[in-house]
Amino acid sequence: MAITINSSPDNYSSLHAPLYYVVTSTNTAQTNFKYVCDIYVNGNLITRLKSFPQPTSSKGIFNIASVVRNYWASYFKPDIVSPSAFSYTGSDIYVDFVIKFGEEYGGVTYLDLTTSTKRAYNYVQDYLYNPTSVPYLTPSEYQTQFKGKYISQRDYSNIKFSGLQTGYLFLSFLSDAENTTKSHSIDVSVYNGTTTNYTGAGVSFKDFALLDISPRAINDYLGTTAISSSYIYYDVKIKIAGVLKDTARVYKTCTQDDAMSLHFLNSLGGYDTFEFTCVNRQSRNIDKSSFEGIEYEYASNAMNRANTYGVLYGGATQFSTRQSISYRLVSDWVNYIDYLWLKQLIASPEVYLERGNTFIPVTINTTNWSEKKQYRDKTYNIELDIALGNKVNSQFR
Repeated sequence: MAITINSSPDNYSSLHAPLYYVVTSTNTAQTNFKYVCDIYVNGNLITRLKSFPQPTSSKGIFNIASVVRNYWASYFKPDIVSPSAFSYTGSDIYVDFVIKFGEEYGGVTYLDLTTSTKRAYNYVQDYLYNPTSVPYLTPSEYQTQFKGKYISQRDYSNIKFSGLQTGYLFLSFLSDAENTTKSHSIDVSVYNGTTTNYTGAGVSFKDFALLDISPRAINDYLGTTAISSSYIYYDVKIKIAGVLKDTARVYKTCTQDDAMSLHFLNSLGGYDTFEFTCVNRQSRNIDKSSFEGIEYEYASNAMNRANTYGVLYGGATQFSTRQSISYRLVSDWVNYIDYLWLKQLIASPEVYLERGNTFIPVTINTTNWSEKKQYRDKTYNIELDIALGNKVNSQFR
């Protein structure tokens, strides 16, 4: 008996696209022959799939994506105790899986005849990201464009941020080798009329880093106040084993309004931050429940309309009040690249509103995004409606 794997998912495949295996056996003529596909995640057998041979080719075809993608979970795990540049590191951006193929015929199942070990990444094969892009993001292009790079399609040469001593500014990084521990470091160049350069210490990790490139976190990482209120911009230069891989530039902005930051899972599997620095307004929807009470009660040998404190009995009594909180957020003007990127915020399944050291899950109520043309629509901004996931209860009665 022999099973051959004819094709398998590419390296850097997406969890959210089909993950096809095609296999062939020399025993397909056996009575009641079936291919057997055992799927393992974290060393555990998750499920066993069976398939009859295809009528023409006699091959077995399995799409395992719907099983494997159930085993990724959020890796938004910022360090709120000691904020630093490498806020979180890990391999959560992908799911490792092992496929063991076997076959069944004549009432006997033969397992583990050939094995495939793969991993699939948490990105989306977005169609037509911009008018000149390829039709969709293939695993090969994902590997070429983002391995050893910041995993974001924002204009990270032109990030604007208003915080200095507070606030988080997240940008994610994908290492340049899978499942391989390497030393990563960040150098910082601060410009405030002249440029001052700083060298950061190495941090060893595999695969993925949630970076906090806010001034507070960078200063903590460098161990000195490199970025003070006089800065105009600073460059965040990430290195692997001392070799420069990518650079982000952060500009200081000022606002008279209440700046509000959203942190979200982007379509590439990284987490990004965007600040809304114009007039942001809160609104509340109040949901009330009440019952009708009797308007007279017996007291002091008589039926009375009010108690001894002059409070009327009965009538409608409100016993439950729940407040749903929402915001209309308004951004400052953004460039064409960032306007394209911000549709990922509207489509993101995981969004948090920052309030101090707390990240509040929110849903995006805005459901449409319309493309702007770079040379026709001269300026762009984003208006967004969000709703907080948690409700507020007034006092119960």
